[in-house]
Amino acid sequence: MTVSGRPVLLVEDEALIAALAADILDELGFSVVEVGSAKAAMDFAQTRIDDVQVAIIDLGLPDRKGDELVSDLRAMRADLPVVIATGYGADAVRGRLKGEEGIVILTKPYDISHLRAALGELKLPCAPNGYDPAAAARQ
Repeated sequence: MTVSGRPVLLVEDEALIAALAADILDELGFSVVEVGSAKAAMDFAQTRIDDVQVAIIDLGLPDRKGDELVSDLRAMRADLPVVIATGYGADAVRGRLKGEEGIVILTKPYDISHLRAALGELKLPCAPNGYDPAAAARQ
């Protein structure tokens, strides 16, 4: 059960965290496009920004700050829902985002319940608890 055919744009430079996040998103019923840099995210967005259901962006990318990437993506699509994943405190990050709507801060480390809650704040439907994507694929 994929909850939407529209992908999640996952922007994370740490391979282990990206793999974990992609697995969690798969369990929640989302298709995922993984990129490891702000440049790769912008390259993808140039042609596919309208396809993206939500962007999950690491704040500490190697080539650009995540909040700057959010601004660039939002310049292309103002209503893009965004989850900012960060190891910093949520209050410090909120100040950098100037009170923009449709942005949720997710502190690292996070698990499936935290990511589900963040997506829920953005009113994005997730697959039910206990959803097994491998079993669904076999059906």
